[in-house]
Amino acid sequence: MQQSDTRWACRWKSVLAVKTQYLAILTSLDTLSDPAESRAVEAAGIAKHMKTAEFAVCLAMFEDLLQIIDVVHKALQGREMTIGDASNLTEKLQCV
Repeated sequence: MQQSDTRWACRWKSVLAVKTQYLAILTSLDTLSDPAESRAVEAAGIAKHMKTAEFAVCLAMFEDLLQIIDVVHKALQGREMTIGDASNLTEKLQCV
């Protein structure tokens, strides 16, 4: 059985990409915030939002949570996974 990305796995990768490329993204948004650019207002708004403490906390929280979900997702796709193992794994996930 081939593993494929699900929405949760893709979201974790996206959040991780934003976290690891945070400064590069802000630099690009600042460049695009130039009034001569066609999307200057949107870029400035996104940059302003990304610089808030709320964004930083959510980014860290979602990165941790989605990483756990990704690990469980991959384990559930394993060839040796039994219904009992899957049940135990999902119960442990609920406790996180």
